[in-house]
Amino acid sequence: MCSRSAATHTKPVSLEPVASWPYPPAPWQLQGSAVGSVFIVSVGSLPSALFAHLPPGARLLGLGGYTLAVVGALHYGPGSDLEYEELLVACPVRLNGRLHVTVGQIWVSSVPAAAGGRELWAVPKRLGAFTRRTAPGYVITDLGSGSLHVSLLARVGRVGPPALRVPLTLAQFLDQQVGLSRCQIQGRPRRARVRWSFGSPGPLAWLEGRRPLLSLGLTRLRVVFGLPTD
Repeated sequence: MCSRSAATHTKPVSLEPVASWPYPPAPWQLQGSAVGSVFIVSVGSLPSALFAHLPPGARLLGLGGYTLAVVGALHYGPGSDLEYEELLVACPVRLNGRLHVTVGQIWVSSVPAAAGGRELWAVPKRLGAFTRRTAPGYVITDLGSGSLHVSLLARVGRVGPPALRVPLTLAQFLDQQVGLSRCQIQGRPRRARVRWSFGSPGPLAWLEGRRPLLSLGLTRLRVVFGLPTD
């Protein structure tokens, strides 16, 4: 297990304020599609924002000074409690002897989604401007907000493993509040080739030039987010 923990970086991260806006009560029912990649990264290369959002006592899960970072671009469309685009970076952590996930960096296209994520679950959502285009077998997404310039070109295959269902528990820390919540993710995995471009300088520049260990697309995505923990 990696030795870096929440205690390593205690300086809080300042998020720009978002307008007070009504958002749905928990849990949120979301559906759409996603493209994501898994990277092997050294713990020393991770941004301080990720450590700042680890709850007290949480430690990164890893080996030999390396851990996994999952980068995902998600589209929540018709049928969702909120419709919006999302870009996130998450890492596996251990807290109280259990496996959790911490989202250390995340941008969304919706003010209600940003406000709700922060206030309900301590997820550090920032606002971003997304442009998403699709063509048969392809997903193209550009995100530009201030100094952040990220884009992806994904070629998503038509065949893949059977539908999967994955339960996750998030462990978050924001504004001195700990957020623990469960979510259920299900969808049809698809083989994918994803070409990422991470703006430099920028908050995701630490990923620039890295080759993913694995990339996948998810169609018929359904997410139940924000279930209470036991």
